[in-house]
Amino acid sequence: AGETITFETQHRRRDGTVFPVEIRSGTFQQGDRLFYLALARDITERKLAQQRLREKDHALETARAELAHVSRLTMLGELTTSIAHEVSQPLGAMVASAGACARWLAADPPVMAEVRSGLDNIVADGKRAREVIARIRALTKRQAPHMDLLDLNREILEVLALTEEELRSQDIVLETKLDST
Repeated sequence: AGETITFETQHRRRDGTVFPVEIRSGTFQQGDRLFYLALARDITERKLAQQRLREKDHALETARAELAHVSRLTMLGELTTSIAHEVSQPLGAMVASAGACARWLAADPPVMAEVRSGLDNIVADGKRAREVIARIRALTKRQAPHMDLLDLNREILEVLALTEEELRSQDIVLETKLDST
């Protein structure tokens, strides 16, 4: 059909070594005669350059994967620190409230109004800790999106509570102007 065909193959030198070759062949007609022409070109250098490029690509992919792994570990460490901070606050408040309740109960006479208030605080802090854990669990599960009203001010304050330690350690002063409604 007069098309040029290009393909790669292996040839053997007189000394027995094998090397890659690109063959380009085609036919052409001159007058009423049909001619066949084939050109063989040694592509050893091109193949070596391609191999070096593949090795460099592989090294780059390995470096990218390692960087992504380190990034995930760093993020996991930061997340773990934030979670520990977020959960330890209500737990610490619960312990403090329980200690205060014990002192109020030991008083003569017991200060029952303060005990009730302290127990209410323990319940609220326990719910807060449970909510933190529930949100963490929800992050790890594939669930359909849950539509709910969002108190943006509360969410912002929760994020700020998670980042409070980092802000303080970096000497960052954060000023917020939240909607008062």
